[in-house]
Amino acid sequence: MTIAWTSNYEIFETNGINREVKRFKPLLKSMERYGYVEAFPIYVKRTRDGKLEVIDGHHRLYCARLLKIKIAYCVQNDGPPMYEPPTSRWTLEDWLTSH
Repeated sequence: MTIAWTSNYEIFETNGINREVKRFKPLLKSMERYGYVEAFPIYVKRTRDGKLEVIDGHHRLYCARLLKIKIAYCVQNDGPPMYEPPTSRWTLEDWLTSH
């Protein structure tokens, strides 16, 4: 798995499966203090038009854009997925369990 870095946020597009970016202030504070941590790249897959669709990492991408810092990402190639995204939006029970 290769980790790439960019500050060109225009190459990314979000997908409709992930929940909306709402609770991001603690992450923003952390990224402001420590920068972007390479151990947590966003996972993307290349679309037909050449964009990189975000599979996991919408909040990290959002915060990096606000802070104007480089973001680490990994492109999903053919083969088994590096990360299995949720197939639906979070329910109230999912949210409560995660917090």
